[in-house]
Amino acid sequence: MILSPAQQKQVDIQVDAHKHTDYKTDIVISDDLILKNFQVRTKVLRPEIMSSLQLAQWLHTNNNIYKSKKVLDMGTGSGIQGIVTGLSGAEKVVCADISDDAVQNASLNIINYELTEKITAIESDLFTSIGDQTFDLIIFNHMFFSDGPMEEQITKDFSEIERGSLIHRFFDEARRHLTPNGLIIMPYLELAGPVNSPKIQAPRHGYSVETVFNENVTVGIQQGEVSIYKIKSLSL
Repeated sequence: MILSPAQQKQVDIQVDAHKHTDYKTDIVISDDLILKNFQVRTKVLRPEIMSSLQLAQWLHTNNNIYKSKKVLDMGTGSGIQGIVTGLSGAEKVVCADISDDAVQNASLNIINYELTEKITAIESDLFTSIGDQTFDLIIFNHMFFSDGPMEEQITKDFSEIERGSLIHRFFDEARRHLTPNGLIIMPYLELAGPVNSPKIQAPRHGYSVETVFNENVTVGIQQGEVSIYKIKSLSL
């Protein structure tokens, strides 16, 4: 995939923004939930300026889909989605990431918010370390841009993003880890195009897709049309 000028500009902005050292920040999820002193370590994407923020806010508002249920936060990064679901009513949460830096980062935030009895963080290449566990909700905030320099410059762990192979492996494997009524929630910056779009790729693997959020985001570094998709397997 050759990036368009607009896509390349977006990737460049993101690459520059993620050249950071360890820091802490307060992240406003809602009027009644502010993540105080949220830790973001070097080599981990900054959730407060990405579409991760819109996803976390949506998950908090729509906690009825996972309240008292089991959640998997795949590609957890800093752990923000797992932390929010844990604070907003999930029974158990597993935060998984291929990056050891991300797992350590998520673990620090789990401890900071006193969620160690509810949330665990593990290193896993997609579902390889998940075993036979099943979940009522799988959250996957995947990389949006394929075949661009962003993944190469930030981390070497996402080489499968090229040609969109990661999203296809995710959908192939996810079904085995969903409960009969289980859901997948995935966000997307529509500027990134069709290669990693859940709306386009999920139906090719036997899933239905419903758009539950679509807004023109004007804050942070991922500005433009952002969607959140609710995805369900048609064979479960």
